[in-house]
Amino acid sequence: MAIIFSNPKDREAFEKRKFLEKTIGKISDREAVLLRNLLNPHLENRLSHIQIVNIKEGLIYSLYTEENVLEMIEENLSYVRLVLLPDENLEWLDTNARTQFTCLSILKEIPGYEGQIDLYGNTILNHIQSYFDSMAYSSQHIQPQSIQPQTRTQQFNGKQFPTLDEKVKVLEKVKSIYDQIMNSDNYSKWLKVGDEHQIQWTKNYLQESNLYLGIGIDQENFLLVRDIVLTSLDLIKYSSSLMSIEKYVPSPERTLFVDKMKRAWSQQKYRDAGKTKSLTTCH
Repeated sequence: MAIIFSNPKDREAFEKRKFLEKTIGKISDREAVLLRNLLNPHLENRLSHIQIVNIKEGLIYSLYTEENVLEMIEENLSYVRLVLLPDENLEWLDTNARTQFTCLSILKEIPGYEGQIDLYGNTILNHIQSYFDSMAYSSQHIQPQSIQPQTRTQQFNGKQFPTLDEKVKVLEKVKSIYDQIMNSDNYSKWLKVGDEHQIQWTKNYLQESNLYLGIGIDQENFLLVRDIVLTSLDLIKYSSSLMSIEKYVPSPERTLFVDKMKRAWSQQKYRDAGKTKSLTTCH
């Protein structure tokens, strides 16, 4: 049964609410966050208060009170769909925390791009999603040859953004570098999963050389600390120029550091064993 309105403004308000609920209600939270960020400058930052929790409901409520926004919403949503990296492209990052730590560290070093890492939640995967969803060209952008040929760029709100195809190519290159780093790894098996003493010792050893990445996570969780330790080893003397080359080769500095570290750990174990033996003899 059709709803009859005696006041045209009531009908207009009803249709507006219906449009917002239908249009925003069916998009993902990531799309909603990006939409909020794109609309906010045009609305004098009146959407800044909307939190990630219940982002879609917050957008519907806030935009309902704004005038002349329906066309703007459709235009910006069209742009969002052009640049948002689909979740399936990021599935390989669900493997383990080390994969995510290493990927994020590589992303931050890629020349010519910039992005925020705090659009969503606090997990490393959230940070990676955030980086790609806000990814733009920096003022010093020179596209790595391995990412070419460059497809047309998107211009929006005074910034230039890479297309979705280019983002996919960047992610594929990051994965290629990561896979090659893993293939050259000679320390994962050495760093025992259940040996908290060795993990803590290796972390301290890296910190003394200013090589521990120190990503902000629960330092009491030794499985995560181990992943950070391995990532720190992965990226010793990592160069952003890796994006421009076809084959990754471990730096001599990393090879030398790992060899010295393993020898130092062997000496530490020998000293620890000597202390244990002395204590046993005393008793």
